[in-house]
Amino acid sequence: MKLFRTRYGIRSMMVIVAVCGCLFGAHRYNRETKPPRLWTGWLRSNVPAHREMAAHELGEMGENAEMAVADLARTLVIDDDRTVRRQAVWSLARIVNARSADSTIEVATAALITALDDPDGFGVGQLAAETLLHIHADDRVVVPAFIKAAKNRDVWVRTTAIQETRRERP
Repeated sequence: MKLFRTRYGIRSMMVIVAVCGCLFGAHRYNRETKPPRLWTGWLRSNVPAHREMAAHELGEMGENAEMAVADLARTLVIDDDRTVRRQAVWSLARIVNARSADSTIEVATAALITALDDPDGFGVGQLAAETLLHIHADDRVVVPAFIKAAKNRDVWVRTTAIQETRRERP
């Protein structure tokens, strides 16, 4: 009995590699060319999975999605689903940084301070506290919020708040 054996030449292998490369490049191009406004529209969806995916994709865009900070902040404050709120905090942490505009930092700071008192737990308050440290928000606004958060029922939020209020400032 003879075994069936397929022989691939160098040309065939080059074609297979080229096709795989094109498919990978097309996927990357498709993902990177979706504008932030498309994802901000998804933040208003009735389906929690769509809202969570939209928040995730905006966070993956980083600084390029800075125009979506207000929509993410609104989602963080009013959304009913805690996984969506957690994803919104994570995305704000990825988008907002020290080089962001002051108005962007102010919007994100206000939403994150509200999220410190998140009732569901699930790490939303803790992530909000850590994000407030990360974005270099104005100390005149953040320190009173951390003093209030030092009485929070969530141990992680309390710990982060107490550590932040004890930090020396220039």
